[in-house]
Amino acid sequence: MKKIYFLLIVLFLIQSFTIAQQNKNLMDKVLTRSEDILKANIESHNTKKVSDTERTIVTTRILDNGYVLVSQMGQFWNGTDWDNSSLASFTYTPEGLKTEETNQYWNNGGWENSTRFLTTYYFNDLVSLYEELSWNGTGWENSFQYESFYNSDNRITEYNVYLWNGSGWDNMYKTIYTYYSSGNLETITDLYWDVTGWINSYKYSYQYNTNNDVSERLTEEWNQNIWKNSINDLYSYNSQNQLELNASFWWADSIWKESVEIYYEYDSFGNITDMLTKFWESEILGMQNKYHTINEYLPATSLKTIGENQEWNLQLMQWENTWRDIYNYNGENILENYLMDVWDGNNWISWSQDNYTYDENGNLDTLTAKNWDGSQWINSYRAFHSWSLVTSVENGHPLLSLGYSLEQNYPNPFNPNTVISYQLPVTGIVTLKVFDFLGNEIATLVNEEKPEGEYEVEFNGAGLTSGVYFYKLQVYAPERTGSFVVTKKMMLIK
Repeated sequence: MKKIYFLLIVLFLIQSFTIAQQNKNLMDKVLTRSEDILKANIESHNTKKVSDTERTIVTTRILDNGYVLVSQMGQFWNGTDWDNSSLASFTYTPEGLKTEETNQYWNNGGWENSTRFLTTYYFNDLVSLYEELSWNGTGWENSFQYESFYNSDNRITEYNVYLWNGSGWDNMYKTIYTYYSSGNLETITDLYWDVTGWINSYKYSYQYNTNNDVSERLTEEWNQNIWKNSINDLYSYNSQNQLELNASFWWADSIWKESVEIYYEYDSFGNITDMLTKFWESEILGMQNKYHTINEYLPATSLKTIGENQEWNLQLMQWENTWRDIYNYNGENILENYLMDVWDGNNWISWSQDNYTYDENGNLDTLTAKNWDGSQWINSYRAFHSWSLVTSVENGHPLLSLGYSLEQNYPNPFNPNTVISYQLPVTGIVTLKVFDFLGNEIATLVNEEKPEGEYEVEFNGAGLTSGVYFYKLQVYAPERTGSFVVTKKMMLIK
């Protein structure tokens, strides 16, 4: 059992450090314009503060310029020409929330249905039901269903997974969330269905420091009808409130034994420049170097230019290169090319590359992937994307003419305070929230019923790093049909 615990930790960390190799696949899935493509890359290297990762589920692919992805068609290179491969189509609510995704594959000269995903929402944009269907040759059949419940603060409290048995839904999996009075996540409990009832599986308990950052996460496993220690993660932060060290321990019957340490260093803009991982090797060797990642960025931005990865040679006691990512941008700092090189023992050699083109609105048009065969670049995969402008964003929102408005924050850029103004023509339930560049909720500025009028709200970003943030206003007015939703961008510079 000890070996299994340790192996789970190792596999988890190995996975986290191989994400860099999968960046081009992540970017392909994100399917947005350049800064949203970079979001996948940045997310794969930035360590979140893990306090809000399981709180709120919102499904949308709307960009800050008001466009949503309508379709993506993929093709593979057969050696001489491009062959159709996959086609994904998307539909949305007027506010830009994705309600349907249909995936098809190319077969014998035509498109055939494959999978379909349906999403429904509560009025406040939170996902209530997510359904997965598969094509049986003549029609769509239910496959899985995912149901979410939230508390009055819009924090998720329960997440249920159901399996279709041919005539009805069977319980399969459940996750329950609890919170402290402060709103911070307290516990996550996983359960599975054993035909007659729910059985506990794993429980994750969180502790926080005075800055509301996670300081400890205890993982327990249900065994012989009691919770037993499994893994304990401790988090410490630097003076800028950035994660500095994550130390992981596994339970050895009666004591905790350290297994992994991850150290982080940042630049003045909050970008991770150095990430060092150490593993416990033995009682004699103790903690030893294992992985090392060095990142470089365009000056004064969060746009990564190079991500170089190394692995520790324990016999030679030295670092050895493994692979590196290279990002090239045009004059407007829009990603045009991504390269991946591997180390052959003496030199960096080309491995793969992705090239991007954009339409006149700045949205991703084509992605073309190529592989290096030792002497030349060979086509591998390409994808075409089509976009549509959402009518409920910025000046296109049909309710703007009725007196709703959300102004640009002032000042912008700001440090650390800024003011956000909005106007209501009628009484409505108002939420005003701030999100970071990765879509994580940073703050709730307003969450209550407000009468008709003009309002100003001050936002303080003192505890945040420099970068791009988004603020989103949503108003539900019982007197009127639908809800008003608009999102705007602001920049914090320290």
